[in-house]
Amino acid sequence: GAASTRAPRRRAAAASPSTAAPDAPPAAKRTAATKRTAAPATATSATPAKRTVAPATKRTAAPATKRTAAPATKRTAAPATKRTAAAPAAAGAARPRATRASATASAAATRPTVTTAAGTAASTADGGRKADGGTVPVEPAAKASRDREGTAKNGRKAKGGTKPPKDRTTKQGRNGGKAAKDGRGTTKQGRNGKDGTKGAKDRKRAAKRAATTGPQAEAARPKLKEKDFQELLEPLQAELVAMQRWVQATGAKVVVVFEGRDTAGKGGVIKRIIERVSPRVFHVIALAAPTEREKSQMYIQRYVPHLPGAGEVMIFDRSWYNRAGVERVMGFTPMDEVERFLDTVPNVEKAIVDSGVILLKYWLDVSPQQQTARLQGRIGDPRKIWKLSPMDVQSYTRWDDYTEARDAMLRATHTAWAPWFVVRTNDKKRARLNIISHLLSQVPYEPVPYDPIELPDRAVEDIPPPEGAFAPVPERY
Repeated sequence: GAASTRAPRRRAAAASPSTAAPDAPPAAKRTAATKRTAAPATATSATPAKRTVAPATKRTAAPATKRTAAPATKRTAAPATKRTAAAPAAAGAARPRATRASATASAAATRPTVTTAAGTAASTADGGRKADGGTVPVEPAAKASRDREGTAKNGRKAKGGTKPPKDRTTKQGRNGGKAAKDGRGTTKQGRNGKDGTKGAKDRKRAAKRAATTGPQAEAARPKLKEKDFQELLEPLQAELVAMQRWVQATGAKVVVVFEGRDTAGKGGVIKRIIERVSPRVFHVIALAAPTEREKSQMYIQRYVPHLPGAGEVMIFDRSWYNRAGVERVMGFTPMDEVERFLDTVPNVEKAIVDSGVILLKYWLDVSPQQQTARLQGRIGDPRKIWKLSPMDVQSYTRWDDYTEARDAMLRATHTAWAPWFVVRTNDKKRARLNIISHLLSQVPYEPVPYDPIELPDRAVEDIPPPEGAFAPVPERY
């Protein structure tokens, strides 16, 4: 009501400027009167605005900011500017420059306290953009209101605001806090950051491979429990039985050679391979030292009779490679004969493979620390003391000589038709599983189905052997 009453008076004053201009003192009086009446008007207009607008702001401000923040500003700013800018403009046209400045100063002084819809829209005017009546500065109260309604300073979602976008530079693409703290902006694979080059990726892949292999990885990898080892070994042994049946059905011939240092685990691997298969198909060849007659023969001759026939798998626990290993290191064979052997054996193995034999060669490698521990364990274990021969004790001090002999042997006899496969055996259980799995992958066997088996009915009587025809075994357990 007060705003509507002042508007006609100001329009009337603007319509008759000639009556107000000549007499300055009356104008000053009118200005004073205007100042005296403006304060009550402002007070009267501010009071109902607080009663009517504030509840509306509480009810509608937060949803409007979340859903349609920009349209809400446009709808309130334009009408409010038009209503408030007209009255000062009309009044200012009739007053001198000093009077308009004082009026503007008084209005600016009272503006922060006015909370009407018109006053708020005029003071904010959409972030300081020019309204109909001129450029309106951003008030501190409006800026604080926007801060509360927008994103908080610490990056978290504030009341009535929006959630900041995620930082995609960390490994999982979340928050990015860790990457920001340590100054890195790259992921584990080297993507999305400064280090995302091909060279950096290659280095990271090489580091990852080194972390999964080698002595450090073996030390960090937990040892398998016996129960877990048996659960993993059981399906592999079942596959060995399937391979055995295929060898019998197809007449295949397989040779598996195991070489390596003392205590490398050759016997343990062989034991797990033959544990569930037929000894009439899988044969283990572990020859003793050559006799005088065998020494006079061609070197390879003592091994040829043990090559497989159709339907056989021959497993050599040490083989013809003794000449390149123990015989060389211990001085049993001159170096010229060793070199002749290394030159000849690839051709011999090619002849074996060309005859239809599947030839697999494994070198079991163990660390010097693990070898020492295993030799010491044999000394105090009556079940293993037979494995520690005088030759093993002498070989123990010649580690580097064996290393040189191993490298020369691998370089000379690693061929496309008979390659070497090297296995790290510091962890014996894992090495056994890896070797059996690899062996199965190198033999192209296929499951051979069994004929249905049904046990027939029978009528029997449990009759013990006749008295006096046997000697019973004492039952001590």
